[in-house]
Amino acid sequence: KCLELASKAALDGVGISAMGLGHDWNDQFLDELSSRTGGASSFISSVGTVVKFMNEHVRNLSNSFAERMLLSVATDPDVQLESAFKLSPHPQPLSIEGGNIVLGGLPKNRPISVLVQFQVPGNMPDGQRHFARLMVSGEILANNNPQFYMVRDPLFEITKDTSIRQEPPTAILDALSKLTLYRLQERAQDALDKGDINEATRRLENLATRLIELGKIELADQAMTEAKRVKMTHQLSTGGRMTIKYQTRHLLANETEAVSTNEIENPTESSLESEK
Repeated sequence: KCLELASKAALDGVGISAMGLGHDWNDQFLDELSSRTGGASSFISSVGTVVKFMNEHVRNLSNSFAERMLLSVATDPDVQLESAFKLSPHPQPLSIEGGNIVLGGLPKNRPISVLVQFQVPGNMPDGQRHFARLMVSGEILANNNPQFYMVRDPLFEITKDTSIRQEPPTAILDALSKLTLYRLQERAQDALDKGDINEATRRLENLATRLIELGKIELADQAMTEAKRVKMTHQLSTGGRMTIKYQTRHLLANETEAVSTNEIENPTESSLESEK
């Protein structure tokens, strides 16, 4: 019922951001609750951090350029929308229910960047291929006519010629690299839930190695400590699991603000006039 109410609140432009205090709370529930409204969920390790969390969110509300931002994805019949993850601001897994992805407010001087994952058919013939129509809509606060939208039908070139090689944008590769760290901890938890202790331990050890390569030594030590704990006790500590989950997610907050064609930017004055 809480999730149903959150979906209804989103229709009225109400965003919900959630704080998890201490260790005894359901992080998956808070993630889903906040993502349905374009909000964010955070792990608050100490009571003193609550004021900082609240101040940051009030600042964001007062610095909004547009509200009720929505990304609608209409895929071709043989294409499936698998997932969406907000990279900026406030990294957060997004609900893709019905192909309508609620993004919340758009800050004045910061883009909303979203990484969208599709499953596409194999053995596609050579030539240009359309996978999905993307429509972004929202309400610009400073406009007399606040409603606006943009539609994009991106085309991709399909070829079996291996001599033609186009390097993907660096920003996307960097984002995927750090998103992999976040997903490693998720898969470790999934393996643990299935009783596969060896797999859960291996995932956490791999995560620790990758974090060392990034120079995140303290977080790497935390991951290795949890790997040893899993091997000995067959469970993660609650505090360790929360710390690893939310700190690996926070790594995405440091990504560059420009991420391919899936980025939604502040519209220019000329584009706003044309959309009217």
